[in-house]
Amino acid sequence: MLRRRWPIILLLLIPLLPLWRAVFMSQAIGPFDQIHHFAPWNGPSPTTPWDVLQADGVLQFYSWRDLVFDAWGHGRLPFWNPYALAGYPLLGNSQSAGLYPPHILMGILHIPTGLAIVLLAWAHLAWAGLGTYLFGRRLGGSKLAAAVSGMLFSLSPFMIAWTGLPSVITTVSWIPWVLAGIATLFYRHPVMLRKAAPASEGPVDDEKEAAVGRSMTLGYIRSWLGLALCVAMMVLSGHLQFVAYGFIAAVLLAIGLAIAIPSPFRAEEISIFKLGPDGSEQPLSETQLRRTIRWQMPPFSAVPLVLLALIVGGVLALPQLLPVLNYSQFSHRRGSPTADGYEKYVAGAIKPFELASVPYAPLVGLPTEFADLPPDAGVAPMSAYWPQFVKTGANFAEGAVAVGPFVLSLLFLAGWRRRGRELGPIGAIGVIALLLAMGTILNAALYYGIPGWSATGSPGRIIVLFVLAASVIAGLALDGLPPLPKAGWKRFVPLLLPILLVVPFALLAQTFPDVQGTEPLMAILVPGALRNAAPGLLASVVVAAIALASAYHLDRPVSRAVVLATPLVLFALSGGLSLVRTGDPSFLNAAIVKPGDLYQRVAVVNSGWGLSEAASALAPPNTPAAARIHDLAGYDSLLHRDTVALLKDIDGVDPFPPANGNMVFVKPAADPVKLAEAGVSEAWSRREMPQLGQPISTDNGVYRYLINGPGRASTPQGRAKFEAEDSTGIRLRATGPGYLILRDRNMPGWFAIVDGKPATLSGTTWMQVDLAPGEHVVEFSYSPPGFVAGVDASLLAFLVLLAVFAYTFRRPRLAEGRTMDEPAKIVSE
Repeated sequence: MLRRRWPIILLLLIPLLPLWRAVFMSQAIGPFDQIHHFAPWNGPSPTTPWDVLQADGVLQFYSWRDLVFDAWGHGRLPFWNPYALAGYPLLGNSQSAGLYPPHILMGILHIPTGLAIVLLAWAHLAWAGLGTYLFGRRLGGSKLAAAVSGMLFSLSPFMIAWTGLPSVITTVSWIPWVLAGIATLFYRHPVMLRKAAPASEGPVDDEKEAAVGRSMTLGYIRSWLGLALCVAMMVLSGHLQFVAYGFIAAVLLAIGLAIAIPSPFRAEEISIFKLGPDGSEQPLSETQLRRTIRWQMPPFSAVPLVLLALIVGGVLALPQLLPVLNYSQFSHRRGSPTADGYEKYVAGAIKPFELASVPYAPLVGLPTEFADLPPDAGVAPMSAYWPQFVKTGANFAEGAVAVGPFVLSLLFLAGWRRRGRELGPIGAIGVIALLLAMGTILNAALYYGIPGWSATGSPGRIIVLFVLAASVIAGLALDGLPPLPKAGWKRFVPLLLPILLVVPFALLAQTFPDVQGTEPLMAILVPGALRNAAPGLLASVVVAAIALASAYHLDRPVSRAVVLATPLVLFALSGGLSLVRTGDPSFLNAAIVKPGDLYQRVAVVNSGWGLSEAASALAPPNTPAAARIHDLAGYDSLLHRDTVALLKDIDGVDPFPPANGNMVFVKPAADPVKLAEAGVSEAWSRREMPQLGQPISTDNGVYRYLINGPGRASTPQGRAKFEAEDSTGIRLRATGPGYLILRDRNMPGWFAIVDGKPATLSGTTWMQVDLAPGEHVVEFSYSPPGFVAGVDASLLAFLVLLAVFAYTFRRPRLAEGRTMDEPAKIVSE
């Protein structure tokens, strides 16, 4: 068992390395120390530099996962988030991934949010490695080669750096499975079955051969069903930008394999032989050959099957996808592509100086370490990751292109001239991904040609496909290294190649631009990063050289062990053990200021946000949700444009901080009358706000003000009483006559029930229901537009696929009721 399944066991254990603190020290994934020091918690100062992107692991994903798990744990659908932005569709936020099956399982099992996030990170890092392993095997790689590919990808800086933002690694983990499914459709296509093993005696049984062909076709259909399910899981995983990258890779691979695999209509490609009495191969008769061709199809016919699987997978994910697409039409970022917008879009592409990290990630400085500054530098402590100071929005995870000296060397030795058909399709994916990540003219086709692409994030993120392709090709290269001469300097190529390939990339670190006079600072940071990286880089080069030398003797157990250990050693040497930030999330609801009524809304006042260093903040947007406090502010990559307009009207200025276009604040100049009209009952601030009167308390350095107004729900007779609230609706008791106004955002999908009977729901910004005299029980229920239609379409597709799946297990029978023997007698080439 262990001898046969060792790659699977190894890849399941690999995530213990990057997640060691979370697994063995019972910590949650996320830079909680970066948030803990903000008011009102006022925790200890962080021990690592500020990373604005990694902070999202706490500000966004922890609360989103917590709300989704909580909803499923109480047997409810995660439709609505009432705790931010005056309410918005939780399911409409794709990255909440409310219908993703592993998330449903975590909620039903009532696993605490912090632990659930750790378990899911472990599962998806392992899943990414296993998918890459399977992909390598489908492309013809040995177990060793495919296992190395899986290790390289699951431990790549890209995957590890994005672990704190789980929607990314969750979605990416399915991409190699989709590609493996596509490779299966090509390389296990019936046309690839070229030879039949000899029968025990006598001539080939024509009827039995036809039954074998039918059996292989049914197995082929099961493979297609698996591909469609993998596509559905990729879409449900939540990050639609990376879903799009997965679709791009799928189409490129399908086209590449269709071109690379020879046409089956040449006789020598489709001939099926049998062994004659004398042991020689004899071709099948014309009748047998014609019968075989009837169930064979040319490789290019697999392309429409791949496209059909992508479509069916999308249909299966429609219950989540349709609400997302429906809500996106109200996005604050929605707009037509423009030349100015394109320039801003490609500004986020990977720059040449960021490629210095290709052989060794610390060459551009690790974001988890402070820069090595001289005592007289005259600047505050800062991150060692220096590209952020010469490129707006630069982040280590966004440009995590590092593959290491071992992979670089194997890419050079892959034997492209000899193995072009084998490596060409996946190599094309890697090259195109690199060109897109670098902001070339190819990006214009996506930006202007695909609806909604102009609202996506940095183009540099597609570098994940380059990293995946490089990992797969590096593994496959181990199976076919070019022979070395027995004499001459070329026999030392494995020892020299790592250092020769590292030097050009290291020189790119010197090509940074002088932005707004940053050259004096960069003159300190860049040499400091190179100086600190030098020992680890040298050790990595030595390890890579030893591994390459060992790769030429894989028949020896010791050499195989060295090659397998190399990805682990290089991961540790490159600082990978420190890339996943962890901490204790308990402070989020243990020391926060509590309003007088948890059903009422507060306004947490902030103004600034930092890219390279943390700004002074109070309970940053989305963190109150962990304590189930309703905050008027919020943080999401998809904000309703009317909600943004509402905050702008209240603040009197743009509600966004200059450093973040997805975060909206209640700012210090907020109008108290308009705050009251927005249902706010309390305002919290780190500074005095004279327009709000006298604070009722100043605990923990937080000024707490009462806002006189109607509250979150009221009628002309006074405030309504909240009785229940969850992710699907609200129940309250109110007294008429007059309109009951619930100051939660009125969006398509809401409907009202008064005393058990449907009522007319009106209002624009807020929800209104006209009440008759007397006391009434009013229920507001929410169902995301598109959800029901998505369920209907998905259920129908699922039932059809289930019926097809069941049909494929019908055992083919011969005439006279004989069952055929094992189809394993057919072998593929």
